[in-house]
Amino acid sequence: MKKIYKLKEWYSLEDAAERLTLTLGENVHVKDVLQLAIEGHLRLSWYMRHVAAIQVEYGEKVIPPMLKVFPEQKEPIISIGFHAVKGQESVAMLSGSHHVLLEHCGALSDYLLAHITNTGGELLSLDGYYVQDSEGVSWKIMEHFDDESLKHIDPEKKLKAYDVGKYFPSGEWPEISELGFTKSDLEAFENSLQPKEGKQVSTRERQTLYKMIIGMAKDGYGYDPAASRSPFPKELEGILDRLGISVSDDTLREKLKEASELLPKDTENPDN
Repeated sequence: MKKIYKLKEWYSLEDAAERLTLTLGENVHVKDVLQLAIEGHLRLSWYMRHVAAIQVEYGEKVIPPMLKVFPEQKEPIISIGFHAVKGQESVAMLSGSHHVLLEHCGALSDYLLAHITNTGGELLSLDGYYVQDSEGVSWKIMEHFDDESLKHIDPEKKLKAYDVGKYFPSGEWPEISELGFTKSDLEAFENSLQPKEGKQVSTRERQTLYKMIIGMAKDGYGYDPAASRSPFPKELEGILDRLGISVSDDTLREKLKEASELLPKDTENPDN
């Protein structure tokens, strides 16, 4: 693998195709990585630059009858899907890498599929689409409308929209050039294709290995599980890289955190 690919945290569609060509030993093209994302094998991300969004959560919501629009509707509707988080109705501006929730964005999947099949055509989303940040918080992409544009919006659509200021669910798609993959997601996909050899590690064996890891990390390298951003995972990534083993510091940080949970409380926080 190219040295630069061991350093990069963000991969464009072209970069991802080239990396997978090297790691899988077969030709992989941009259309292939897009199709892998659409089919759910590889998590697609969008590198956002100050994009409007509203925080949402997935679940049930009771919608009262909208008699002005549907006079014949007498009973409320139980809607299952993403809904605005109560008390979080204000619009936020998102930047950086966010996972695209394609499983909840059928129209966006069709938009990407059009690039694979070269069919083109105008694809619109009336309900908007969703992304998820690194903390697992979900967001609905919004679009700002000025007063002139609002005059041309169907009143029925207004009632269905999140009316937060002059923002409504976006019908604009991200640029293809802004889509790509994180290094950790590419590594997870590559690891999923590795042959499953040898016996499965039992829970007891895994705990023993974790104890060995956290013991060496603390005593040998001064790793502090309580530190907000320990430099040790990055250092360990470099050690493994020199041995020809590719593991991202984010993955190492996650595993060290799991291992540290086995520490006695008075050992993890000796001053308490």
